[in-house]
Amino acid sequence: MGGRADALAAALQEISPAAVDAACCIFSTLLLKARTTARAARGGWGLQFFHALANALSFAEGGDVVRALWRFALDFHDWRKPGPGMPLACHHAVHLHATLLAQLLSVTSQDELLGAESPLRRTELSDYVVHATRLAATVAWEGAGAGADVVLEALLDQLGRALCQLHTLSGRLPPGAAPPAEAWLAPPAVLREFKRATASAEQFATAPPPAQGHACG
Repeated sequence: MGGRADALAAALQEISPAAVDAACCIFSTLLLKARTTARAARGGWGLQFFHALANALSFAEGGDVVRALWRFALDFHDWRKPGPGMPLACHHAVHLHATLLAQLLSVTSQDELLGAESPLRRTELSDYVVHATRLAATVAWEGAGAGADVVLEALLDQLGRALCQLHTLSGRLPPGAAPPAEAWLAPPAVLREFKRATASAEQFATAPPPAQGHACG
């Protein structure tokens, strides 16, 4: 399994990154449109199309395409400042990967995921959790409020699904194989801002009400 994944990752080096970005954008947009349609119609063909496309892509090459997509997103995009400011192409690539990973995790038994023929590579698990958590926390803090971009909204949704499933799965990994506790934490900058906002909210909530004057009779 690892050999095919390495071959796919190497193949990405031989083709135009712009072509891979374009393909990621196309599939990501198709999934976004299916998601929007499914929500508007509360299911229907949009939901069926979403699961059919996600299943087909997530199981392509025995799950190796999912790993190759993550390698591409890491190797060809700048992760020094993850969040809403990253290029749209990166958002599409990570949204596509997170959707396929979440789909793969949701339809594969934990015994299969932990077995010798697992489509997951444990050596990349901690690295993925760190990057995905940083991105999800930053997007949630900086760019996923009211009126947020539809790609960011879907990206946050799918990252949440994938991370939640991986957190459950990591509880069954042998000691030393699971991601460390700090891998699941938001970036320090986001944590500091969150603590500052929480402290301000607590001060506002506990502050005495302003004195009210009495009208003269």
